Amino acid sequence: MKGLSKRINKVAIIGKGTAGCISASYLRKTLNAEIEWIYDSEKPAQSVGEGSTIPLARGFFNELNMNYAALEYLGGSIKKGIRKIGYNGVGDYLHEFPLGELAIHFSSKMLQDYIPKVLESKGVDIIDKKITSHDEVDADYIIDCSGYPKDMKGYNEAEFTSVNAAHIVQSPCRGPLFDYTFTVARPFGWIFAIPLADRTSCGYLYNKDINTLEEVTEDMKAFMEEYRFPYSDNINSFEFQSYHKKEVFTERATYNGNAAFFLEPLEATSVGTIDWINRTVVAMMQKDLSFNEANSFFTKEIKQTEHMIMLHYLNGSKYDTPFWDFAKPRAEASAKEMVQSNLFRDIAALALKNFQEPDFPSMIDVGEYGQWPPYSYFQNFKGLAIAQNIDNLIREFETSS
Repeated sequence: MKGLSKRINKVAIIGKGTAGCISASYLRKTLNAEIEWIYDSEKPAQSVGEGSTIPLARGFFNELNMNYAALEYLGGSIKKGIRKIGYNGVGDYLHEFPLGELAIHFSSKMLQDYIPKVLESKGVDIIDKKITSHDEVDADYIIDCSGYPKDMKGYNEAEFTSVNAAHIVQSPCRGPLFDYTFTVARPFGWIFAIPLADRTSCGYLYNKDINTLEEVTEDMKAFMEEYRFPYSDNINSFEFQSYHKKEVFTERATYNGNAAFFLEPLEATSVGTIDWINRTVVAMMQKDLSFNEANSFFTKEIKQTEHMIMLHYLNGSKYDTPFWDFAKPRAEASAKEMVQSNLFRDIAALALKNFQEPDFPSMIDVGEYGQWPPYSYFQNFKGLAIAQNIDNLIREFETSS
């Protein structure tokens, strides 16, 4: 079992994006090693993925003494959950974090301006330089957060994901107007709305092979008019793939952020995955964890997260359109694979057990599947009205096994 055999005295982090910020913060606090952070200040911040889950706020609190006042420097707001509208089921519900636990929304640009200043004051050596090869880096180990790969060689495409394009509009609607992320099912996919101090970031996720950008643009305008978000010419439209790197953990470097993976941002899972990779890096350095084991665990983690995301398509939406006709059978295939996991069946059983008379504490800190504990599955089984679907699939699997 080959793993890291040398002592790590110096770690270099490449990239200034959200993954770079999280990695630099966590590893400075966790490792007994010199931390060097290298990034190109000319590379613009992506105003996508500006919502988080609990690990981001908790991590910055523990590592940087960040408090609520710091939200001003991030242009951010408090996030108590994700409000989901338009899916078959309840139709409008809040997937909330446990009482006393909060996440945040943040401006990507402001985060990338603020975190380096804080870490530099704490002894992190910051170098403004464009890196084109790991050979240019003088360090015992590298955390590569350099962004999207130039090609998909060495990557696996997500199996079930149904969206592959995004249309982002930065509304000048100042706030924050609400304390959750909006996730709204629409005819051609779904829309997120993230409330920030100086704007509301609205993004339409859709499938370019089913619907055109022109169709999506018109429906985005209709959505923003319905929810009273002023439209804007501050627009960014792009295509993407959902993917993960086959070998994230290597002898020279670990890849993180978009250099390692991308999944549609339906539940803001990127922050949790970035955190998972960083913790695994530390485990490799401090324990006898091989590259093969770490990469196998990562593949399993990504697959679990994709399964969880696809649950949102399992019962469809209020729209009878080609997109939802395309997404639903993919969700069904994903769920059939999902129930083969012993871990998922145990977590689902606990969520279903609590369905009528829930005991919330019993569904927290008892394990996760795809970044959701039983408490989250409990809420979304109800909100999406898929409890019976899942129960049936589990029974079918157990009968056939």
